[in-house]
Formats: sequence, structure tokens, C-alpha cells
Amino acid sequence: MVSFDEFKELFELVPGEPEFEICFVEKPCEYIIVKYDDCVTFQRCGIKDGSGEIEYGSLEDLCLADLIDGIQLGRDWQDVESVVVNSSWNLCLPEDVKHLRSTYLSS
Repeated sequence: MVSFDEFKELFELVPGEPEFEICFVEKPCEYIIVKYDDCVTFQRCGIKDGSGEIEYGSLEDLCLADLIDGIQLGRDWQDVESVVVNSSWNLCLPEDVKHLRSTYLSS
């Protein structure tokens, strides 16, 4: 898994409105961060128990906030089990991180 600082770097690297699907150890739900031009959103995924998008001014604001289900990304990063970017790159896999970097650094 990438470090929190590396995640922030990759988050800024990916253009458009990328989705970052996050799973935590010992939490049954998946969560998603979406980067927009003017904000960042966080939500718990699910048809019946989803939270809806909660908006934050920046990734830094999101990381410092007390989120749903008692999560604080800055504090709880060590409990992240996986992060998948745009349903394509698993940040737990070094080859995926390398491919993601090469895809967007060469653009």
C-alpha cells in the first residue's frame, strides 16, 4: 500500500473527476473519494446504507475531518486495506502505481 503522502501525490496527479474507492480493515463498507475542480467528496457506498456525497473544500480538509463511521483519513491511513483509482489501478500493487504514474506523467 502507498503511504499517505504518496496517495496525496497520486490524487493530485490524476486529472478529471477521478474516483478513489477505499476499503478499511475491519470495516464492512467501501468508501469513495471523488476529486472535482472545486471540491472533494467522501461517501460510504451502498444502496441501502450509503451516505450520499459529503463535500469538503480540499483533500487536506477531508483528511483532517471526522468522517462518517468515525473515520479520519489522516489518523486512520494505516487501517486502509486497499485504494482503487477509477476501477483501474489498485494502489496496493506496485505495478499499478507505476502504470498510473506513467499514464499521467507522460500526458
